[in-house]
Amino acid sequence: THLGQLRPVAGGSGGGAVLQLVSPTILDFVMVTVSGLDPAETAALPYRVRLENSGGDVLRAGRIDELDADGGADVFHEFKTADLSGYTTVTVVDASGEVVLSGVVDQSA
Repeated sequence: THLGQLRPVAGGSGGGAVLQLVSPTILDFVMVTVSGLDPAETAALPYRVRLENSGGDVLRAGRIDELDADGGADVFHEFKTADLSGYTTVTVVDASGEVVLSGVVDQSA
């Protein structure tokens, strides 16, 4: 089990947390919680959650179609065929593809 924190890009708002389960014997999954995004900015929807490895390979981890009143949402994705080992960079991008939150999951433990 690995944890990470999401921070806003320069000039942005919000934040979040990431939980990854990476296992050689069961399905890998990721849970992402975001908060503090602007719920009035509906043009930014949908947000997409992406995982990236050091080689630049990207896995889609989910989509956020709406935010609660506090600008929060949760995403859960189970990877049936992908191994999340090495996918340590987590980004949340808005509808235009701009990164709004980013963080790194520590998989060293």
